[in-house]
Amino acid sequence: GRFPPPTPGALLELPHQHRIPLTWLLENAGASIRYRTLTELAPAGYATPEAREAAHQGVCESKTALGVVKKQKEVGTWGGNLLGLAPSPAHGIKDVGTIPNYRRLLQLEWPRTGRPFKLADRVLFRLLSRDEDPALLFELQKLVKSDAEASLWARENIREAASAALAEAGYAEDPRLRGSGHKIAN
Repeated sequence: GRFPPPTPGALLELPHQHRIPLTWLLENAGASIRYRTLTELAPAGYATPEAREAAHQGVCESKTALGVVKKQKEVGTWGGNLLGLAPSPAHGIKDVGTIPNYRRLLQLEWPRTGRPFKLADRVLFRLLSRDEDPALLFELQKLVKSDAEASLWARENIREAASAALAEAGYAEDPRLRGSGHKIAN
């Protein structure tokens, strides 16, 4: 069936309160969830700055986050590719790519001022440029060799993925990212 058009100024009423099992999350969740519980869910004053800092340190010591960090190469990339979500021998992808690993570290709440982000930020911002270096096509190099028109498509998709990751990292007001966003929208 069809729904009537919304009345101008109509509001959707949502519950005013939600119950969050803070104690259970802090006792049972992984390091990242514990940190995010203290910083995003707990009411103001619930945790001391020291408790929040200790929880953030727990993220830096967690096996999950360290596993991602240890796989990063010195040039700031992961897996020798950009977009790979999982290994794919048929496509020459040996491990999860740079953009998914970058976003994983963001979600895990790894400190944004840390070395993994500094290295990866350089690569991602370079992808936003109009640099025609074939190496910047990463796993799409073979596709472009066999189809010259694919180069424009590949670079646009890579720029869009890099832009999304950088925006998630908090660079939304950076002029390089805003310029890339404008190019993508047009």
